[in-house]
Amino acid sequence: MPQHQKEIEFFSGQGVVLISDIDPVTNLPVGFRHMANVSELSFSHNVDTTNFKESTSGQRQIVLRHETGKEILVALTFQSFSKENVALAVFGDTTDVAAAVGVAVTKVVQTGLIYGFGKVKVSNLVVTDTATGLITYVANQNFELDENAGSVRIFTAAEQAVSNGGSPAADIIADADDLTFTFDHEAQVQLESFTQPRKDVALRFEGLNTENSDEPVVVDIHRFNTDPLAEFSMITEEIWEGELEGTALFDPTQPAGKSKLYSVTKT
Repeated sequence: MPQHQKEIEFFSGQGVVLISDIDPVTNLPVGFRHMANVSELSFSHNVDTTNFKESTSGQRQIVLRHETGKEILVALTFQSFSKENVALAVFGDTTDVAAAVGVAVTKVVQTGLIYGFGKVKVSNLVVTDTATGLITYVANQNFELDENAGSVRIFTAAEQAVSNGGSPAADIIADADDLTFTFDHEAQVQLESFTQPRKDVALRFEGLNTENSDEPVVVDIHRFNTDPLAEFSMITEEIWEGELEGTALFDPTQPAGKSKLYSVTKT
């Protein structure tokens, strides 16, 4: 090997991506959380320029490239369908709903249609008439419950006419009846989309170079502003993934001599 040839340092990264809110007073991360498995993380560097051409030689050659801006785009793909990740991706917030017993809701129903209760993992459903509370309708004769989805389908008049072993149900639900549904439900999480404003967060990659003896590599993106999910797939043959794309923002609070966008630390 020629003495002037330097050894090639290859890089293949693996690692974890951490994310944190930014304290509005100190402009520092408040504390990072793990995004679980992130299968891809990449940066794209763009420089906006305006070219000026000479007009004396007849060749119209470029004599000056005037720089008008720099942009660093950040893209990551995460695979954890956690409430925190999804809320970040849809500018939403989450509520931890405690298990409850005897929750009552009223609905004016039409036969043959399905009605949701706004809760999942529902059990012990009791359906009564709202006006008197004296009529109790029977599961699988007047209606059927999807416990996991937390929804009920009201049988049609024809279904109710034969649901009791071939005989009509004792009481029939008709169109426009006002019913009270009382049920229990398990603890769950409710996520509301686009209830929060766009915000900046800090990103941190704690990784290793698998092509160089697992050398540690850490990348800090001081301020990251993401767009919401462009696509939110619900029915697919593949494992769900969320793709976030955004911009690394200029952070003037970083000390002198340090990048205002992102920094890389390695051995």
